[in-house]
Amino acid sequence: MKKIIKFLIVALLLGFIFRVYSLNKTYPKDEKIKEYQLNEPITYKNIQIKVSGFKLNDLRGKDDPRILDVYFDVKNFTDKEISLYDVPNSFVLYQNFSNSVIQNTIEEGIPSDYKISYKKEDMVLKAKEEKKFTFKYMVEDYDMNRKNFLYINNNLYKDQYMDYFDKGYLFYEIINLGDIYE
Repeated sequence: MKKIIKFLIVALLLGFIFRVYSLNKTYPKDEKIKEYQLNEPITYKNIQIKVSGFKLNDLRGKDDPRILDVYFDVKNFTDKEISLYDVPNSFVLYQNFSNSVIQNTIEEGIPSDYKISYKKEDMVLKAKEEKKFTFKYMVEDYDMNRKNFLYINNNLYKDQYMDYFDKGYLFYEIINLGDIYE
């Protein structure tokens, strides 16, 4: 009886290992990262986005959260009006493993604590229009070992992401901000 139980346990363990292996064998094992610099234009379908700079704001004191203003220049290439309402949420600030989303876009009926805030209608670009936005991110305390970058969600470059995925790579696009504390 003990031999049968041991055999069943070994068989279940081997079955589990085989299942995990078979599920993960097609998952990419390497990654490729395309890194943009400040003032480098990035084109996605009908829009061009450029991060032109940033400014670190010390709001209250060194123990309180800080706000990083990131300046975006956005251009509509089409002859039609387009909404960018979902686009800013595609840019997430990463500081190593810490991250922050844009703080100053507001939902209808929800007040904002920021002087510069954007409602849904503010995120509409008319045909061939260019707009400048200042998006605010909460940042961690100073740490010179942190790599500061904006991760660009792959929903803006889905076809390219899937092409790399099919070739065995995870593909990311980021905007390198460098040292935001200088």
